[in-house]
Amino acid sequence: MKRTILLAFAFIFVMSFTAPAYADHDPVAKLKGGVMSIVNVPYNIGKTTLDEFHASTFKPFGLLGGFLKGTGYGIKDMVTGLVDIVTFPIDLKR
Repeated sequence: MKRTILLAFAFIFVMSFTAPAYADHDPVAKLKGGVMSIVNVPYNIGKTTLDEFHASTFKPFGLLGGFLKGTGYGIKDMVTGLVDIVTFPIDLKR
């Protein structure tokens, strides 16, 4: 009996993380989101650099670390934006 209850809880736990991934209902909204992700990259690099600069005690490390961190986030945003642009006409709900 304990094993059955444990398996049921394990099944419910695993299934709770399998939410379906859907594209936006409006493909144009997905295209706009991808373009905005790419366009906002320079702003996000500057913002992250300034945030890290102001939060650091040794300012040169904060400046360099913020620039590298912002660049990493920028690359991630560019890739996800590019994927959104390339896949915007694809309806994944079928």
